[in-house]
Amino acid sequence: MSLNPVAFVFVDGMGASAFPFLPTFRQAFEARQCLRFLISAALPTWSLPNYATVIVGQNPSEHGILSNFDRRPLVRGHLFDKINEEGGSVAVSGYYWWDILAGQSISHAKWYEREDTDDLWVFEQAWSMANNHHPDLLLIHPMGVDMAGHIHGGRSPEYAARVLEIDHHLNTFLTRWLTKFPTGSVLVGGDHGMGPFGHGGSTPEEVEVYYYLFGSREIFFEPSQQRHIRRMLEQLLGISEDLPTGTD
Repeated sequence: MSLNPVAFVFVDGMGASAFPFLPTFRQAFEARQCLRFLISAALPTWSLPNYATVIVGQNPSEHGILSNFDRRPLVRGHLFDKINEEGGSVAVSGYYWWDILAGQSISHAKWYEREDTDDLWVFEQAWSMANNHHPDLLLIHPMGVDMAGHIHGGRSPEYAARVLEIDHHLNTFLTRWLTKFPTGSVLVGGDHGMGPFGHGGSTPEEVEVYYYLFGSREIFFEPSQQRHIRRMLEQLLGISEDLPTGTD
């Protein structure tokens, strides 16, 4: 079975409040060149539980990973496993926690352990894997925005500057990906937002995240919760049996 190529750019810590600092995305949205969805991150708004929610399709209370200190492999049956079962492959350029969660289901990977790793390096490694391995799902996970939020807060000029930098990297990557894979798609979102003192709580700044969809594919429901991201990705990849109704 041939899957539709999907790049999933998962920008750690980039909430809906970052939208004013994403000129590429604002222009594309206003020109109707992309779709935008407002997604509520699962609680607690910690990275590791949110990563798990995205690929399992369940809230932390269901999949059981409730904190950043609960570092263990996911129970089999998550999105990466399903892609493998369909004959597809997964590549990840991202933080090593993905290796802990689902490394056994990832065909190609470039990991980093330092949270201050240059975001450009993350994108460059991802593009190298796209060229060399043609994965069906390419997950790109930069952490510069999240780190700026932890140090300076989500309302700081330093946070805004890192979002602007991501916008530049994304503009370059989008052009490359959609040129190389004209029938593919790019989904851009994040795990959680960032409040003035970080994240982990339930304020709108921490919970609300915009997701942006570029490319030739479409989805057949209106996602609103983080647990819906798995279903979105399955529909984009072409491995979902969902009918175009409902959300749960």
